[in-house]
Order: sequence, then C-alpha cells, then structure tokens
Amino acid sequence: MSVPSAKNNNRKAKGLPETVGKPKALPESVADRTLWQSYLALPASTRLKFSVAMGLFAVTGIAVSNYLEKKIPVQEQPSENK
Repeated sequence: MSVPSAKNNNRKAKGLPETVGKPKALPESVADRTLWQSYLALPASTRLKFSVAMGLFAVTGIAVSNYLEKKIPVQEQPSENK
C-alpha cells in the first residue's frame, strides 16, 4: 500500500486544481505576452533590481513632495460662503 504525498493531499483538501503552483508556458511570440508574463520572463535578479529601483523612485518622490511642501507652503484661499 503506497502512502499519498502530503502535497497532493493539501491540494485535494483545499479543492485546488492540480495545475496550481506550476508555471504556465509563455506564448512563443513576445507580442502575444501580457505585461505580467513579460515581467515574469525576466531573470530574477533583473526583476529584483527593477522592483528596488521603482521603490526608491517612489520614496524619492514622497521625500521631494514633503520637502517642497515645507519650503513652499500652501496659501489659504478665501472660501466663498453663500
């Protein structure tokens, strides 16, 4: 009597199809790929560098925004009460 693997038992218990967790084949033509598929086709080190660069860009934008807000405060405009 063979003992079923725990991996298959977890999938069956959760009701997940057998294909969950397996990478899907990328379309042969680059023009047929989605943006996410193209991103996943990049090497892991390139994806990491790209993600870190985007994070640094976002943090820099927030820091510059805060700096400019302190240097050039927003002027209050008179409100129109009717």
